[in-house]
Amino acid sequence: MYIYLKDKANNISVTTDKSTAKIIVDQTKPSVTLTLTGAADEGQTLSDPSTYTHTKNIKYNASITESNIDSYCVYEDSCNYQTTGSTTLNTSYTLKDTEGSHSVKIRVKDKAGNESEINTTSTKSITLDKTNPTATISKNTQDTSSITVTVGYEGQDSIIAKQCRISSPTVGEWKNTEPEGSCKISNLSDGTQYTIQARVRDASGRWNTDYPSVIVTTDKKGYPASALLSNPPKGLTVTDCEGTKRFVGHCNAANDGCKGIVDNFVCFGYANESDCKVALANNEYIYRIIGITSKGEMKLIKNKALAQTYKWHNSNSDILWNESDLFSNLNSLAYLTKLSSTWQDKIEKYNWSNGYIGMELYSDAKEVCELERNMSKVSAKIGLLSVGEYYYANDLNGTSCWSSDCSTNWLFIKMNSVSSMLSEYDWMILRDSTGGYLKGWSVFVSLENSKPMVGDMNQNESVRPVFYLSSDALISSGNGTSTDPFIIAK
Repeated sequence: MYIYLKDKANNISVTTDKSTAKIIVDQTKPSVTLTLTGAADEGQTLSDPSTYTHTKNIKYNASITESNIDSYCVYEDSCNYQTTGSTTLNTSYTLKDTEGSHSVKIRVKDKAGNESEINTTSTKSITLDKTNPTATISKNTQDTSSITVTVGYEGQDSIIAKQCRISSPTVGEWKNTEPEGSCKISNLSDGTQYTIQARVRDASGRWNTDYPSVIVTTDKKGYPASALLSNPPKGLTVTDCEGTKRFVGHCNAANDGCKGIVDNFVCFGYANESDCKVALANNEYIYRIIGITSKGEMKLIKNKALAQTYKWHNSNSDILWNESDLFSNLNSLAYLTKLSSTWQDKIEKYNWSNGYIGMELYSDAKEVCELERNMSKVSAKIGLLSVGEYYYANDLNGTSCWSSDCSTNWLFIKMNSVSSMLSEYDWMILRDSTGGYLKGWSVFVSLENSKPMVGDMNQNESVRPVFYLSSDALISSGNGTSTDPFIIAK
């Protein structure tokens, strides 16, 4: 910029340093780049500090392109300028105390009064997250040595990690899940109860601190009854007319139940496994294996009669097994429905022989077996001992007990272990074909004999339920002796 002077004589001044001045016109707006850094709670880490913060007090950094800076402001709603001459700002800012996304802006002003623009470099968003995420857990599958759970979450958090761990009986390491939340823990002990916990981490870096859990028990290893066919325990020696392998054994009747003669003791339906180990002779959970079918189904008879005695039927009519009062009782409240669903589900429906027989007409077990095999059938879960299997249990030849004493038969059991009783009946499933409407066959248990006899079906006598376990029922332990019975896994 120049200045000239002219006098009255029209003389014009010459240009000198003193008559020359420079004026700088500044209309360029400064620019600024803002970055934010969130803060984490103690013991927490942020997966992305520029995007999340756990507390409202955050740090920021501002880099300004122009050096002639006069003032600046950092704000969310309104800008209040503060004086500064620095082109680099490193300080703190307090967000509004509301959870969620916050838009933070910075403006700077130079000494010419030019203000920076609000744009993508000068505006940043950060999320204030003060709440832990909420995890969920559910049981998925389990087997003998592993458990799989599914870890999920509740709410709208952005979840970046899901984990599970054992917390009981010992505390294990956290394990990452598959992307969909499936988490498998392996190398566990069989038949052991475990508590499994879950946690999730949201994008702010927070883990939930209240761990949801499930309690699960690994299955027990076991083997099916069919394995006993290839490696038979003591006494499993005879195959009947239907292909069922049966236990045969003799003993002294005074031994009360032929303990130790055949290894076919089974514990089934227990509440606690220790129930199988205490007072086996009188335990309500002890059964005996009558035989094992070619399909691997184990046929059991209760070792001890039910506490209540029952009539075979309370009627003068000529009825069959499926019409009897005893049939109804055994397949309902008297026995079956007293078992929990876990054990009921292991009992197979079976087609029981339903008819009449005259025992004196048959000399051995095979003849009786063939007769029973060709009878009409009735489907039910619970039945009774048949005549043929009582004969088969007597000796290797399946000799009839009609003309001889069967007190050495392992199936001969004094119902309530009361040796002073003179006689007692143990109901069987078939009716007498010659004894009239009121007669049903039973095992007549006395101090002198144990052969099948006809009994008045309107009399209360002892009952030992009989049933077939499904072929997928597993034996978890035991060797079948009276002191170490086979234990059926839950």
